[in-house]
Amino acid sequence: MRRARVMADKAKVARQNRRRGRANENNLADYLVQKGIPARALGVLGKEDIMSGPYSIEAKSFQKFAGEKILSQSESHKLAGQIAIGVVHLNGARRDKDIVLLRLEDFIKLHHFASGQPF
Repeated sequence: MRRARVMADKAKVARQNRRRGRANENNLADYLVQKGIPARALGVLGKEDIMSGPYSIEAKSFQKFAGEKILSQSESHKLAGQIAIGVVHLNGARRDKDIVLLRLEDFIKLHHFASGQPF
């Protein structure tokens, strides 16, 4: 009996997590479209979360994220007109596999700049 209740609780949490994840994906896709970037939330397990032209987007939502501290440090040092970027290197990994962090608003600016659109 107790085991069945634990399994039911885990299934409920999993459903809530999937629902929250889909909502995040849909909200992000809608936001990108509002900012002039074509995007469509797919919401299919095992596939990209959002299809957006040349981008394959995996969307995650966390209460806390260590990358926030890295990016905040870069933001505190940047000059006017610069875009803050954080780079994470995993020891032992190849440099070209480093992870780049930037704010969504800055990504949108870079996208428009690269595609020749006003921003």
